[in-house]
Amino acid sequence: MRWKSRALAYFAEGIGTTCCWRKVLKVVQRPKGRILSSPAAVAAALNEHYDHKLFAHLGTFVDKSEKGVPTIHPSSLHIRLKLVDAVERMGLKRYFTLEIDRILNETFRSWKHRDEGIVSDVTCCAMAFRHLRLRGYEVSSEELVRFVDEKCYFSTVSPQFWGVTTILELYRASQYSIIPGDEVILESINAWTGTYLKQQLLNQSILDHRLREEVQGTLKNYHGSLHRVVNRECIELYNVDEFEILKTAYRYLNTSSMELLTFSIRDFNACQALHQCELQELERWFEMNGLRHMNVPRHVLHCSFFMIAADIFEPELSTARISFAQTVVLIRVVDDLFDNSASRVELQNIIELVKKWDKDSVILGKCSKEVEIFFLALYNTVEELSTKALLHQGRCIRPNLITLWQELLEGMMIELDWWREQRTPNLEEYLSVTSSTIGSHLCILTAIHFIGAILSEELLGSEEIRFLCKHVSIVARLLNDLQTLEKELSERKPNSLSLLMLGGHHHGTMSIEEAKTVIHKKVESSRMELLRMVLQTNGSQVPRECKNLFWTTSRLSFYLYKFTNEYDFPKEIITDVKKVIFEPIEMSQFGSHVSLVL
Repeated sequence: MRWKSRALAYFAEGIGTTCCWRKVLKVVQRPKGRILSSPAAVAAALNEHYDHKLFAHLGTFVDKSEKGVPTIHPSSLHIRLKLVDAVERMGLKRYFTLEIDRILNETFRSWKHRDEGIVSDVTCCAMAFRHLRLRGYEVSSEELVRFVDEKCYFSTVSPQFWGVTTILELYRASQYSIIPGDEVILESINAWTGTYLKQQLLNQSILDHRLREEVQGTLKNYHGSLHRVVNRECIELYNVDEFEILKTAYRYLNTSSMELLTFSIRDFNACQALHQCELQELERWFEMNGLRHMNVPRHVLHCSFFMIAADIFEPELSTARISFAQTVVLIRVVDDLFDNSASRVELQNIIELVKKWDKDSVILGKCSKEVEIFFLALYNTVEELSTKALLHQGRCIRPNLITLWQELLEGMMIELDWWREQRTPNLEEYLSVTSSTIGSHLCILTAIHFIGAILSEELLGSEEIRFLCKHVSIVARLLNDLQTLEKELSERKPNSLSLLMLGGHHHGTMSIEEAKTVIHKKVESSRMELLRMVLQTNGSQVPRECKNLFWTTSRLSFYLYKFTNEYDFPKEIITDVKKVIFEPIEMSQFGSHVSLVL
């Protein structure tokens, strides 16, 4: 009866006297007279059955409208969240932080009071849940429990929420599982909505090409989506004439805006021009330090910078981007030395040089040319970054950076000895070493000094930072292991999967598929714990902008390690690099009317 009543109410204009309106209104009417966001349904019901709440609700639309009442009208909360979503997806969030905070504070109040705009509007509920969770508001997934079963969903919700747009919002919301109890609800929603969207693509049922590409992009690599890649896709798919087919066509005037499109294009191109200057600075650093002699292809430099610039793109974070990219390149250089070209004596020399931290000792010593180039590049870079950090932090960070590099190198030496001695560690021992040598935390704890917040040594040494480092590093290490398993098996090098397969773990031997299942679960567990720590506000001492750098690095890992070899520079990365760094968005592709606005 409930499903039948909702369907009847949704098409109420054509029903007339063919149903018992008293029974239908008991199911679908909200406390203030609203029926399924449809003034037309209210009018139809009022025509057949007088109700003072129906009359008052319809009156609010008549008072506001000079040219007639719309057939369907989403709640004001829904419309405001659509605007927040549009601003964020087009890369303009930093210009509207106060306005976004105000909207989300209002949304949180509505959520706590179970406002009918959230309870009765599935799309609005999913958007509210996602945006509130992303900002650290404490919202329970219990509000989404009514959407966990696909058959139940389509038999209980109004037909206006059967469309791909609503299912896509539910899929996005299901990605933010961070507290106990979430798993059952959000994983169930994630499973059926993901399957449904894939089936719609397979059946070619999504006729709007913009929506189809949005669904494809969301499903492709949700955890590894980079902000600037998404921003450009959203700008290029933006349609100032966009409307949704609800009951009739409905257009959101505040999000379908020529001014918003023009502003986003200009901002994207301005940031891109700055990133090109930063890349030129990195290329000069690369040349001045002789790194082109270390068999590191120039595209590694481009890839390293592109990924961090694609996610942390704001102009004021220039030094953070450059320092992150420099650290990635230096880790790649020394990783090659340990993997391929240097003897154990030379590698031990590198560790000793870092411990001494004396530039003259390289010149006076008997180091190979490769060791000399690497150490001098590392020395010059750390010294330069320490000088810059002094201005940002008011203290010297050199000792901390030296310690981090020393730990990385000593971990690499342990890995090398495992391989040379053919010793098999257990999984816990393996991860305790290799989660450090993947280098994620080193990149973060270098760039974090240039994010904007003042950070004490005590905070950087705190348990919270330690656990953030642990989980981001485990995600990166295990994703790397999944990618490089075949290569490392052939070279007889330890790998988390091979340890499970060969019995180097207390679970005993496993098949390759069983090992992959275990590792994927560990990745997901650490990803969820990292997200929980990033979003939590109670008891957290680390500023949110700093925690965001950990989450960014996790997403970079998902992006990078989906390819066969992270430094092969496959076609997809080449395309993304061009779009984010080198190719501005042309106004002409949107028609002459965009240029007129400019």
